[in-house]
Amino acid sequence: MTVAHYWANRVIENRKKGELWILCTEDKALKEIANFTASSYHSEEHLKDKTKFLFLNFLGEKEGTKVYDLYNSLVTYQNDTARRINKLKSTIALYPIIDELEKDLLKNRSC
Repeated sequence: MTVAHYWANRVIENRKKGELWILCTEDKALKEIANFTASSYHSEEHLKDKTKFLFLNFLGEKEGTKVYDLYNSLVTYQNDTARRINKLKSTIALYPIIDELEKDLLKNRSC
């Protein structure tokens, strides 16, 4: 997802300058996700429909819906000032939070 996101941002930002960014990979899922990420849409609702289709297509109805709902919630609240991440003054302040979340994840994971 990081590669697809980075590439799509370069495509979108540099499209206006006439620069062409090419993604070379044999990973079919990565190509499809990257193409989707850099594609245009007609409205916010159209983008939401395209995004949901992508999750359902790769993960199936049940899991795709769950992951899409989580994704949509993250996108909706990404700039919310109540989020811990938006209160940080530097990237260094993020490190203890990462450690805390990793510990919680390992503690709560089922074997």
